[in-house]
Amino acid sequence: MQKCYNIIYNLKGNLDMSNKKDNSNDLNNKVKKKKRIVYGEYKIDRKKPIYLKNNEYKKGLTTDEVEERKENLQVNIDGVIESNFSKTIKIITKVFVKNTFTFFNILYIIVLILLLIAKKWNNPDETNLNFAITDFMFLAIVSVNLIIGIIQETKSKLAINKLKLVTNPKVTLIRNGEKVIVEETEVVLDDIMYLTPGIQIVSDSILLEGEVEVNESQLTGESVPIKKRPGDMIYSGSFMVSGTSYARVEHVGKLNEINKLTSQAKKYVAPNSQILSSLKKLLVTLAIFIVVTSLVMFFSKWPIKDFIEALNSGSLDEAKKIFFQLEYVKAIKPTTAAIIGMIPAGLYLLTSVALSVGVVRLSKNNTLVQDVYCIEMLARVNVLCLDKTGTITNGKMSIIRYEEMSKNHSLPIEDIISSMNAALQETNATAQALVNYFGTKAILKPTEVIPFSSERKYSAVSFGSNDNYIIGAPEFVLKGSFEKYASIIGDYANQGLRVICLAQSSLPFKDGKIQRLPRLIALILIEDQIREEAYDTIQYFKDNGVEVKVISGDNPVTVSEVARRVGIENADKCISLDGMSDDEIIEAATKFTVFGRVKPEQKKLLVTALKNNGKTVAMTGDGVNDIPALKTADCSIAMASGNDAVKNVAQLVLVDSNFSSMPKVVAEGRRVINNVQQTAMLYLVKTLFMTVLAVLTAIGFFKVFGPEIDGVRDGTFPFAGAKQLLIVEMFAIGLPSIFLAVQSNNSPVKGNFLKNALKSATPGAVGVVCAIVFSYMLSKPYGFTVPEIKTVVAITATFTILIVMCRACVPFTRKKIFLCVVMWALSLTLIVLSMQQVKLFSGKIDMYDMFGFDSLTWEIKRIEAVGIDKEQEYLNATALWLSVSMVIISLAVMLGVELLMKNFELNREINKNKVKEQEKRKNPTIKKIKY
Repeated sequence: MQKCYNIIYNLKGNLDMSNKKDNSNDLNNKVKKKKRIVYGEYKIDRKKPIYLKNNEYKKGLTTDEVEERKENLQVNIDGVIESNFSKTIKIITKVFVKNTFTFFNILYIIVLILLLIAKKWNNPDETNLNFAITDFMFLAIVSVNLIIGIIQETKSKLAINKLKLVTNPKVTLIRNGEKVIVEETEVVLDDIMYLTPGIQIVSDSILLEGEVEVNESQLTGESVPIKKRPGDMIYSGSFMVSGTSYARVEHVGKLNEINKLTSQAKKYVAPNSQILSSLKKLLVTLAIFIVVTSLVMFFSKWPIKDFIEALNSGSLDEAKKIFFQLEYVKAIKPTTAAIIGMIPAGLYLLTSVALSVGVVRLSKNNTLVQDVYCIEMLARVNVLCLDKTGTITNGKMSIIRYEEMSKNHSLPIEDIISSMNAALQETNATAQALVNYFGTKAILKPTEVIPFSSERKYSAVSFGSNDNYIIGAPEFVLKGSFEKYASIIGDYANQGLRVICLAQSSLPFKDGKIQRLPRLIALILIEDQIREEAYDTIQYFKDNGVEVKVISGDNPVTVSEVARRVGIENADKCISLDGMSDDEIIEAATKFTVFGRVKPEQKKLLVTALKNNGKTVAMTGDGVNDIPALKTADCSIAMASGNDAVKNVAQLVLVDSNFSSMPKVVAEGRRVINNVQQTAMLYLVKTLFMTVLAVLTAIGFFKVFGPEIDGVRDGTFPFAGAKQLLIVEMFAIGLPSIFLAVQSNNSPVKGNFLKNALKSATPGAVGVVCAIVFSYMLSKPYGFTVPEIKTVVAITATFTILIVMCRACVPFTRKKIFLCVVMWALSLTLIVLSMQQVKLFSGKIDMYDMFGFDSLTWEIKRIEAVGIDKEQEYLNATALWLSVSMVIISLAVMLGVELLMKNFELNREINKNKVKEQEKRKNPTIKKIKY
């Protein structure tokens, strides 16, 4: 009889019942005075533990004892219990702060301050609404972006929290002599936990009986299972690998060992996101560039020479006027226009909103997203690794029959397996099938138990000197004598049946290992039912260019047959990894489709090998043996019906545990990333051409070719102010990008996010820059004024980016055509109205000044009214036709650059293929794998 020990600790003040009552009342009085109750912060004053040879711990705590510990704040809560309302407020506040205090928003605030100063010095008495509308319209766009971002991200956070209630870890406790299942936050000090394979340990506890294996990788980084015996500590954050036992909670809340680690050590590090890293690089580059370029543009306009002369003459007032007022006002609007133009703030909003909408949509499809950026990795997946049991099959195994292979055993096979079931008390699918078929009658009394583990592939029970029985995978149990039965086992495997064997050893076990080659007694045939939706799901991945590989601990022939039935391509290419070296496994990873007899670390090695071959790998799993591979994969997916430990490390959890949800999940990922990548070019076109124009301004290009003011060349930024970009921001970029971000797009995601976006944006940006440069070069021959040439630039840029927006809509659909027509119509309408001197709100807002197109007109009446002669009328018409010509030139340049880039890519691909062919000819021999 195995010795079981109970650890009893005496808490301070518990010896005297009357004192306990008084202390409790005092505590309650103290708690009432506190506004916030912080759990997990408590003092322990215990005497030396006393070990008693009884089973009293299996009664667990009583209800009164649980309540007493709750009063003493000895609850497994790290901090303060929050109501749902306070949690919601906390989420909203966090999202608001995150979206509001960004680098680009700080730049906008600086621009606002600079414009307010300019307004005060330029015309301090001006208080009409027109000034606020024309010069600060960009704030309205920023505010709308901010509100949309906050709403969408809040919705996604709340959706995640709602689904987490379903997937949160549960704990089996013994209370009042019965098993109860509670949330991890309901565990109290001294609770008795019932431990089974796969559960996550939620509190530091002391093992009370039996031997178990625990994975402590979250604490130590080592994934090798560690044996634990009675009296050993098992730590919070680790998970059970094998064995069943009872453990007494030693620490709760902040005193758990995992909470003593740094926050960085506790945090699961998600795979790198291309979008996230690309946006960060773009942010850093633009931040440096915007600051430097803006300062150069700003100070280049200031007359330092005049300022010094004024100082030398002793006229401080004149120096102040030159330095702080006149030239500041002239320089600030073009400079702020450049700053606003170079900021791709909407790109960050677009990414955030698209991912948030994706999270909400996935939550409606019963998918919990634990890492938002894993949606990107999911979209890029081109290899999907599946575990047969619980994914392709429903995990509900049933025993068909057993074949008796030897008559030389003292007891019926039913009694042997029934006694083993009673001793092992295992909960995995195979164990449940054995229990359902053979029962759990303890006919024999066990003396030693070896629980099942994915590493060993078997479990064993010793009932005496000669009665040592092993049950598990034939290759691992029979070892050297397996070849003798390989043919018959292979026949069953070809039928898609899973085969396990019962064997007997004449020597007792030593250190959890079999001492003598066991003798086969019986083969047990198990059927694992294929999911009805598995075939259609596999077909979806096949049609969408995703290679499916099956990684299982079962016989490769059995797995291959199951894979063939559900339509997996090359299912006949199967191999057993038993006994293979790491190098052989790495080579086999890309050559085979079905992998059998795979150990947990070998699953990880297969995923790593595929990633090293340039594949983006998704891994599904539901058991603890899948955890190393799940943590290595680019995207990890767990079933909600799986173990708590698996759900905690996975980035996506299928709440309904339905494999048929996978196509929806992948399609959503592709939709989000394709649309973000496609619409990102709209923002980057503006950023690129504004950046180039800022550089040209800083180096003095426009001082050489720009129009003259009082005989002096104007070298300011080509745009008169931020208002000339409003139509571009609203109708060529902002609204279209939001519309395009929610369209369906299921094409495979390829290449680098930032490179793809920049490639798409470059032709449009080059076209705009060329058109603007040509416009400035023609300004002197045609005698254009500064306002006129800046208006030509604004019109050219507006219509060119509208063309780019239409290019982003390819392939066209009815909705996309409607979008293009509406955006063009709105833009044309606003430009025409701005040239018509239309006034709104009783004349408080002048449309001609709102968008900065007031220097040109379609109306001869307006020209005559302000005393402009016929020559000026001709000049305006010329400027309008120049705008149209520049748009055509911009389009031609854009198409030419796009064609050149495609030819360059094609030639580079051809050269790359030639290099590969040459390498193959140099290295024709390939290492042969031993099967």
